[in-house]
Formats: sequence, structure tokens, C-alpha cells
Amino acid sequence: MEHELIPSGEQPNDLAKLASEFLAMHDIEVARREGRDIDVITARMFASLLQPSPDSALARFANTGEGTNASLRAEYLPIYHQPGAPEEVTEAIDWLGAHLVTADNARPTPVKRPPGSPKLRNILWQTDITVDEALLSVSVRADTPVEAVETLGERLGPLMTQDPVPWRLFLALPDVDAASDHLVEAFEASYRGAFESEKQLLDAFTDAPQIRDVLDGLRDRFVGGYWVEFDEAGLLEELREHKDVIFHEGRFHVFDQ
Repeated sequence: MEHELIPSGEQPNDLAKLASEFLAMHDIEVARREGRDIDVITARMFASLLQPSPDSALARFANTGEGTNASLRAEYLPIYHQPGAPEEVTEAIDWLGAHLVTADNARPTPVKRPPGSPKLRNILWQTDITVDEALLSVSVRADTPVEAVETLGERLGPLMTQDPVPWRLFLALPDVDAASDHLVEAFEASYRGAFESEKQLLDAFTDAPQIRDVLDGLRDRFVGGYWVEFDEAGLLEELREHKDVIFHEGRFHVFDQ
């Protein structure tokens, strides 16, 4: 079945009806209830519904299961973003895109969402872009237009030139949307600096100096006080539960979570 890009101002009742029938399937109901992705068979069915032509990437995925989100989003996102697209069609794309993003991501994590249908804008897709002739791994919201991703390197280039290491580490964090309109503000609010040693790190963000003072007092006042030890490694692990601490090229870079 072939489908043209949905014309503005028209309602493609046949496509919406088929999408509605697909969305009523048992697997979709279970996925909604359990907050999980659909399986590849259901994803291929949605691709067959949305394919713009028999030789398209969506058609190939529907027929063979071959294809990645990087190759397929150029065909499904124009339909998704078109004004007037029926809700049933956009929901079908939400399910298809969520499945493809999970399969595509280099750092896959178990999918567990609140019950209901996924939304591409709430999912981050991991991809590689080129910044100043070098590859950079970033994440963007799954509904980010193809053109915005293609030009992202040009936008990030000046930022990477100013402070390359902190920016590269920040953009690699799993919850950072590299295409956000508020990226600079997010970086400035998150980055807490670089530290040369674990002691500097603990002194900056914990009560380590006060703990050392208390222990010094115990050692001076009590027999056996010198056997009391300060578990700095444990305190560092506790700090990592509250902040992103990245050791890179001999320094600890810290970001607020």
C-alpha cells in the first residue's frame, strides 16, 4: 500500500482507520499497560502502514526488518510533523519511533515508562554528528527534525571551541538534549568545575573537612583513636549518587544531576 505525505487540510480517513485498527491490537494494549515498547513484528506492521513507496526505507524495514532509526526517521518524521496529521497516525509513529530508538541507541537501557502510549518528544535518541571534522556522540529528542540534526554540528562548533572538554563530557550525559534551545543555560547551571584530586572533590561538595577535624580530635583525646578510619571512598560513592562525576585526563569533572 502506498501513502503520499498527508496533504495539509485533508483527512486521510483510510490511513487513520488502518492506524486505529493497528492501535487496537492486543500487543499495543499490553505495551500501554506495562509501559514497554512494542516488538519488532508490530513495528514492521506500522512501517508497512506508513511506507511512502515500495522502494522506501520504511517498506524495506516492513518487509525484512532491516533498518535503523537513523535511516527511517527521514521518512516518518515529515508525516509526524505535518499539520493536520490524524492522532491515530501520530500515535502509530510514536510507537514505531520508540521501538527504533531503543534498538538504535548505543547505550540501551530497559524501557519502563508510565502506563500509556510513548511520545517521541519524551525520548532521547543517541546519534553521532560531526563537529569541526570530528565525530561527537550526542542525544536529541526523538522528534527533532532531520534538518535540525544535520545542522547541529555547526551550532555546537563554537561552544566546543570555547571549552571543549567540559562541553564534550556534558553532551555525552544520557539526559542532555543537544538540540535544546536552552542548551547553554543547561550547561552553565549543571557544570560545577574540574578538580585535580579526590580530596579536592570531596572538600568541595561534602563535609569531609569537618569529618577530618572530628577524627583528629578523637585521635588526640582517646587511646586507640588512631584506629578510627575515614571511608573517603564510600563518601565519594555517595557523592556520585547525587552528581555526575566524570574522570577524564587526570581530572574530575562534576555536573549537577
